[in-house]
Amino acid sequence: MAEVVTLSVLLVLGFVAWLCMSKAKAPVAAWKVVIVLALVGILVFFLSGSLVEDSLPKRPIAAGAEPPTFGDVVARAPWVQLVVIGGGMLLFFVGIYVISYLHNRRLGKAWWFIFNPLQYVEFNRREWMQFAVVIAVSFALLVLGVNLGHGR
Repeated sequence: MAEVVTLSVLLVLGFVAWLCMSKAKAPVAAWKVVIVLALVGILVFFLSGSLVEDSLPKRPIAAGAEPPTFGDVVARAPWVQLVVIGGGMLLFFVGIYVISYLHNRRLGKAWWFIFNPLQYVEFNRREWMQFAVVIAVSFALLVLGVNLGHGR
């Protein structure tokens, strides 16, 4: 139950941080909001971690049972699953940077402004829609990739 509460609080904090950051008129105000909400989120995370440790039942670990390594998991995954997950990750990172680059070019800023986290304050409606489409399609690909592995 504590995990659900923690996730809910962190999701609400993330939404509030995004909303405040997108409405901020000055970078200093946006950074203040992000820092305060990040500190509250970290506090909630650590407090819930101590609550979760006490509430979990203690299960004995079977002798010789070890979790699979990352290499074992990747080696057993079908190649289609790896391609779809890789494509979703590539679309997410490249798409976000392309949108940021085009946004900064439209405003006449230098290319390295793509690394500024406060640039999203100046997005217009078209750029927000592109941003939403890139996120939706990339997450759809990631979900599809994860689900492709269940048939095996």
